[in-house]
Amino acid sequence: MNIISILAQLANSFLFPASYRKYLAVFILSTLTGLTIAQMGCNPDVTPPSLLCPEDITVSCDEVPEIATTLTEFIGLFSSVPTPCCTTAPIEVEFEDASQFDFMNTGDIANAATSGANVTAGPFDFDIYDLSACAASISEGSDMINDISVEFEIITGFDPYGGIVLDPLGDSTHDVNQSSSGLQGQIPRGNSGANMSSTGDTHGYCITVKFTDPQVCINAGDFTVNLNSVNTAGEAWESASVVFFDQACIPYGTATYAGFYSTPPTGVPGGMNPPVINTNPYTITGTGVYLAAVTTSIDITDNFNPVAGVNAPTNGFDPNASADAGLMASDMVGGFQFCVYGEDVAATTFDGEETTTQTSFSGTLNGFETAKIIQCSSIFEPATDNCGIDESTFMFVEDVLTPESCPNTIARTYKASDTSGNTTSCTQNIDLTYTGIVTVVCPIDMTLECPSDIEIVTPEVTTECSLGFSVSSIITPDELFCPDDLLEDRIRSVIYTVTDDCGATGSCTQMITLVGSPLEIVCPVDMTVDCFDDIIIGMASATTVCNTEIFDPSTVGPTLISGVDNCPNAEYTVVYTIEDECSRTASCTQTFTLDTPTLSVTCPEN
Repeated sequence: MNIISILAQLANSFLFPASYRKYLAVFILSTLTGLTIAQMGCNPDVTPPSLLCPEDITVSCDEVPEIATTLTEFIGLFSSVPTPCCTTAPIEVEFEDASQFDFMNTGDIANAATSGANVTAGPFDFDIYDLSACAASISEGSDMINDISVEFEIITGFDPYGGIVLDPLGDSTHDVNQSSSGLQGQIPRGNSGANMSSTGDTHGYCITVKFTDPQVCINAGDFTVNLNSVNTAGEAWESASVVFFDQACIPYGTATYAGFYSTPPTGVPGGMNPPVINTNPYTITGTGVYLAAVTTSIDITDNFNPVAGVNAPTNGFDPNASADAGLMASDMVGGFQFCVYGEDVAATTFDGEETTTQTSFSGTLNGFETAKIIQCSSIFEPATDNCGIDESTFMFVEDVLTPESCPNTIARTYKASDTSGNTTSCTQNIDLTYTGIVTVVCPIDMTLECPSDIEIVTPEVTTECSLGFSVSSIITPDELFCPDDLLEDRIRSVIYTVTDDCGATGSCTQMITLVGSPLEIVCPVDMTVDCFDDIIIGMASATTVCNTEIFDPSTVGPTLISGVDNCPNAEYTVVYTIEDECSRTASCTQTFTLDTPTLSVTCPEN
């Protein structure tokens, strides 16, 4: 930012119209310097500012960058793409060099006995690189820019299983110091004095290194951390993690200590709760994480009295940020955190009982090495002007999608003005990779009575780039449903087909099992009549099944079933039968009873 821009911003704090602020700044500068306005190149200012958009990219719809709404956000779009100026030869940094890294004049850098909580020290800042001439060396630190920052933390006692911690602090030997081999931590575990411990008691320490010079850019494939005496054999279990940071010093992942055991070997009378070694002693998220956590460094054959096993292959191993921590070789490394934990894994009969463990660990961070350093431009101004940019005028203009109905290219335009009102714009082209995937999730399968009960709904649809879509459906087979059919003939498929605005399709199938219901017939009510000739055949009613056609009912009768034909108390039946188009039949019976008047004789007069 030039002096005119600074003065223009100062003028901005006063009640001057925007069009006059720049001229006020120029006037002040002219008065201070003795230069004429013409000499300063701003009279009149008709030169539009320069606005450089991020480079064109090809991404999926989910990876489209956020729209910048301020100039600061706009500049941030460039932060992940360093501009290389040149590269250096391989460099190795050794923390043992007290002349280069003077963390403390005497004594420990951090000591657990000094505080009742986790102890921290730092940050310690060092200028070890000189990139001004595109040459880097740990003996050259004359560019007055701090290159690295180192912080320390002593992790006081905790129990990953939630139990009692006998000695949270430890004594003065629980520390981190600068030794002849580097930055060395001490984790004591003992059965007397301040170092007594119980099952699960865990102590640790972390050393965090960050690269603070924006010109220092290191690829993951070129960066290796140098360690010593890590994951060594002992009567307790020692392990370590290295978590790498991106260029903004944000961890690529996390490594949280979870414990040597799946469950602590306590709580059963006699302490014989079977010891089960945790297959994942650390909980890992993301990537960029290296673990030195081999459990064979301790022998728990007698879990009440563990003994040293064998040094793990990770002991003394130097992890590379790419090959050993999973980062892409081209990913940028902005630092790392090295943590060491020591856990007392000896079993006891109850939680909080002192163990017989007595050992000490001294994991060391020797330093780190880089195959090369990419010197990146430390200052990047995509918006510049000879007389200053008015940051308040920066704005996002529009996104134009070509073609409009189907993702292809987004033309994203920004614009800004200088303090004289001259405006310019730039456009970034974002090509979208469209694969034509349409995901369709059907409603759940169902059991219904009839085809008419099937309800067509909108399935759950996901399209690329949130495209619009249309839904069609078809029920198959479209044929007569009969409840007595075999199961496979009673299943209907509802096929949903989704077409997005680009013509890509996806489908799913919902299965419907139809069960139907019995064919039912209801006869006319039973009747009592005087004579046989009074019997009148009625009309039975039937319940339709899923709208199947029912043919006219047939009848049999009247049929004498008891008594003397056409005599009092004789009973007759009429059987009604119906049949539907599925060839199912149903019958019912109506009964008639004769109530013939009493026979009477009238004699002649005497």
